[in-house]
Amino acid sequence: DPCAVSVRLLEEAAKCDSKQGLAGLSDLAGSLKYINIAAIPASRRLCFWLNTFHALLLHAVAALGRPNSPASTVKLYSRASYLVGPHVLSLAEIEHHVIRLNLSRPKFPRKAGTARFLLSVWKRTNNPAAKVGSLYLQREGPSCDFG
Repeated sequence: DPCAVSVRLLEEAAKCDSKQGLAGLSDLAGSLKYINIAAIPASRRLCFWLNTFHALLLHAVAALGRPNSPASTVKLYSRASYLVGPHVLSLAEIEHHVIRLNLSRPKFPRKAGTARFLLSVWKRTNNPAAKVGSLYLQREGPSCDFG
């Protein structure tokens, strides 16, 4: 079950605190390449993608360290990636091309400097993986099955 894999991955990432733990986490993350995204029911895709995104974020911070500036945050989100099915997806791609698909751009007050900076330098890709319909979450309604 893909959701069970993503839950286990997130649990392991949350308690990863050593190089040995990173090796085990990397092995577990390798199991994502066997997941058939199209076979995940639409009601469970949000659960899968949110767990995978947060596991990757924790994994990247454990391996590379916590970003200390907006520019290093952008670099982390652009470089940290998992192979999910046949697609290599970074944190930025999962967030913007999968989870936030079809959402409007955020609106910031004039003095929101860091947020404006991030939006201005964020490298968006024209990755063909971003165009694959099976990755996208269905925006049919607010219900979601996390069980």
